[in-house]
Amino acid sequence: MRVLFPWIMEYLKLASPRTFRIHTHRYPGICSSRTLPNMFSVAFIYLSVFCWNSSLAQSEINATLHVALDGSSVRVMWYSDAEEFLAVPNRDVQSESPLLGDLSSQPEVHSDTLPECEFMCPQGGVLLPRLVSGQRYFYSADAGGFHGFLYEVVLQDVVPRGSPDLQGDGRGWHVEYRCHDKPSLPWSAKHSLVVHRSDSREVGKSAIALVADMGASFESNATVLSLKKAFASKEFGDMSMLVHGGDISYADDHLKEHNWVIWRKYLEKLQPFASEILYMTGPGNHEAQFNFTAYHNWFHMPYEQSKSTSMDYYSFDYLGVHFAMISTEMDFSQGSAQHDWLEADLKRANENRDDVPWLIVVGHRPLYCSSVTTIHRCVEEAAIYRRNIEDLLYREKVDVYLCGHNHQYERTYPMYQGKAVSFNFTDPTAPVYVVNGAAGNMEGNDVSHLPKELVPWRAAHGHHHHTGWMSLIPVENRLSFYYIQSKEHKIVDHFEITRTDDKKRTREQASSPKALRRAVHFTT
Repeated sequence: MRVLFPWIMEYLKLASPRTFRIHTHRYPGICSSRTLPNMFSVAFIYLSVFCWNSSLAQSEINATLHVALDGSSVRVMWYSDAEEFLAVPNRDVQSESPLLGDLSSQPEVHSDTLPECEFMCPQGGVLLPRLVSGQRYFYSADAGGFHGFLYEVVLQDVVPRGSPDLQGDGRGWHVEYRCHDKPSLPWSAKHSLVVHRSDSREVGKSAIALVADMGASFESNATVLSLKKAFASKEFGDMSMLVHGGDISYADDHLKEHNWVIWRKYLEKLQPFASEILYMTGPGNHEAQFNFTAYHNWFHMPYEQSKSTSMDYYSFDYLGVHFAMISTEMDFSQGSAQHDWLEADLKRANENRDDVPWLIVVGHRPLYCSSVTTIHRCVEEAAIYRRNIEDLLYREKVDVYLCGHNHQYERTYPMYQGKAVSFNFTDPTAPVYVVNGAAGNMEGNDVSHLPKELVPWRAAHGHHHHTGWMSLIPVENRLSFYYIQSKEHKIVDHFEITRTDDKKRTREQASSPKALRRAVHFTT
């Protein structure tokens, strides 16, 4: 009873004098009665003791689970305030270092308080169970009032590699896992995900979902539901990864709640599938609040593995596609640290084209766009960004530049220096630029576009306020993109970039007299 007393007192403090509302998101199942009079509160506390193991395992302690690629491993992260809520004895907050944006402090390392994940993954065709521990940490309450803990555990060596014949059936590795905050607390529900190879030996087996500008508010509900449905039905490909090009939770737009609360709500919203597909993120302008501290702590991307010195930009290979995730919120002009890293990263990627044939750069702000409402972005700002990296993207044979920022959908023909170098997508000699920022945010979507005669380089654009997202299915000689309208859950745009003879694909072709005669100048 001595152990239970702090928990009971903490819970009673939460009881409102007007109504006693049971926190059903913490205690589902048998303990999930929604509203009880105060006279039954103590009885409920004792009942909760008996359903501890069955209920807490499904509770909020793991309601924000999300996973990300981490080299040959997978990183699992989640938030929990279970120990605060239950007033677990012997919690020494002073012994734990808060992690700020640069993660320069060290988290606690006591084994009895470390989070753990148990997972099974086929290695050499045999299912091998493993138990690994991780770290827990928190960051300053000055950065949005944060309280509770963040947890991370790395599941090592779960990415297939080597000969497909020796490393599984060619359909990726199925990884099952469950986690808990520490050994004395119950396990989460079991989750499973499929992890594919980094190279092109499994292309066409899986789909990669693409979003940007998708917040925690109700405006993103249709997109989240569409993503969940697509993940379950596999109708737009067998989804195994979600790439988010910035403006993630829109926590800075919610003025009545703490920043960290919105991040928690956002990840709770995505958890049903973010816990079972790889979720790769990049920062946008709405992550800048408190100097990106929340973003840096809620998401840990594999920047060190890609020779980056910043948490804001990194790269990874998946399903034959090299993704370079850049931050347009930091300096990326020529001579900057980020520009130098991007140039070196793209050069390495080009040397690996035999294994990873496609190259996509993901930023947040557009280099080409045609919005009327945000015309300043498409003329003045985009021109600056093109001066920063357009020559580099062209020279290093980047296939696609994906972004958001503008809350709309549009795509170009292959472009260079304000010109469409061709009006098809077969053996393109310049990047295609895609704005995919209509996933659903509290600021609303934009349907204004310049007329076609002013922007003949624009290949397609959205015609409605409905939210949407993209599905990418990579094949060795083809990238297939689908734009899905979320509300009706249907494809409203589709294009394919194909290669017929990769050895003859050079950037010099694009500057030939014939190509230049076909070029259309950027006139806005």
